[in-house]
Amino acid sequence: MTEALVPEDIDHKADDGKSIKLNIENDLTTSDRLLARTDSFAVGLFRAKPTDEAFFGSTELASYYFVFPRTFSEIRLDRGLREIIGPADISTYNPGDSYRRLQVSPEGDNSDYIAVLPSELETLHFQITGKEPTGKPLFSGLKLAQSQAVFLKQRKFFEFLSRNNNCPKHSRLPVDKLQLEESCFLLISEILADASGNNSPPGKLDEAQHRTLCDDLKRLLEKPFDEKLSIQQLSRQLNVSAGHLARVFKSQTGHSIHQYVTTLRLRASIDLLMSHRGDISAVSSQLGFSHHSHFTMAFRKSFGMTPSDITQELLNKPRAKYLPMP
Repeated sequence: MTEALVPEDIDHKADDGKSIKLNIENDLTTSDRLLARTDSFAVGLFRAKPTDEAFFGSTELASYYFVFPRTFSEIRLDRGLREIIGPADISTYNPGDSYRRLQVSPEGDNSDYIAVLPSELETLHFQITGKEPTGKPLFSGLKLAQSQAVFLKQRKFFEFLSRNNNCPKHSRLPVDKLQLEESCFLLISEILADASGNNSPPGKLDEAQHRTLCDDLKRLLEKPFDEKLSIQQLSRQLNVSAGHLARVFKSQTGHSIHQYVTTLRLRASIDLLMSHRGDISAVSSQLGFSHHSHFTMAFRKSFGMTPSDITQELLNKPRAKYLPMP
């Protein structure tokens, strides 16, 4: 199993102060390849030929799983359900589930998955569906329909992480904890909303509360840019769940929290480049980028020119005859 991308750890804390972390070590097999993991999520690939030992089934799972099949298999859960699962579906598993797998596709089972910390998913499920927790597992069935929009989003998500992990360490693109967990929350939120039919816009009261929440978050983000951010840290300070915070901010602003923070950093970089006389390494470090090449790449993508280009243009003596106009 290849090494998974592990963003810098920031523990979740329970009310008693103990760490709460996703633990799926006993779920993993030689056919699993972890792409990334945090305290709340694990993202991976499962590739098993019909002759592989791992193909035939599982022990009791330790977490909730959303599985995105690329091939067909027959799944028989020990709690009595059986389904043919394929690329049009999302298969769901509860903590404690175990199953047998029977061959349908000749190549075996190729699927991608997200494992979720039970407490995080149960909170998110309640906020989306409005159904009070009962203490029972969330999923009574084995599969959910997968919309075209969700299919495309999850394929892009897994493809990026897979290709990125295949790169040598020195050339991998940075994926920080905030970006990874927010992506997982938004994708799973859309899946749960589709399944529950709860895609209606918020009412006036909710709308006002959502605007206030976004404003409060923006105040929190006015802090040193080199500070490592976690959606769990931010949500605890705002007394809301991480999934709710990610969904509300995206719906109100049209941007993810990570995109918003990146925009703030890049805009702040213009003044910093001037004050640091074009020292890209110093500026990228002050803004929290893991390497100056990552800063340069993000800067070029956002502004269409490199930090060196803008530094030279702004620091050199103006040569144009006229004031630059927008």
